[in-house]
Amino acid sequence: MVESQAVLAYYAIAGSIGLAVEWLLIGLSPWSNTSANPVLMLVFQFGIFSFWGSVAFAPKLLMDRRASVAQLRKWYRRCLPLGFASIYFVTFTASQQARFILGVGSVLATFILLNPFYFQYFRILGRTVGTGGMSPGSRDSTAMNSSNMYEAPKKLA
Repeated sequence: MVESQAVLAYYAIAGSIGLAVEWLLIGLSPWSNTSANPVLMLVFQFGIFSFWGSVAFAPKLLMDRRASVAQLRKWYRRCLPLGFASIYFVTFTASQQARFILGVGSVLATFILLNPFYFQYFRILGRTVGTGGMSPGSRDSTAMNSSNMYEAPKKLA
């Protein structure tokens, strides 16, 4: 399996396991509230999927030190703390009555908005496969067993 496909599968499996936990153990399944707005329920479920996918997937993106991912990782590292800060800001400035719904909404919005980073990561990995000049173990290789995948790029003299 090509790394981009394996990484996409990892994200999808993590999000699906998270949904299963939410549905079966916590009781937040779409069928638990049949009177809910279907569009809002879809957004809510996608947010749950995105949250759990991010919990499992974010470390992979943050630790990937390949040059082809550097720019994306830099922007992700900037946006992630802003998302967390917005969650705290919205939650703590909301009135007591609105705190729960706004807190949950800000978490869902933050993690849904992180999905473009993941899709761009999948695209980068898919693009670098089969391009000339790269071999397993090279600094920009997409080989899954690359020993230097999580090392910081070396400075050129």
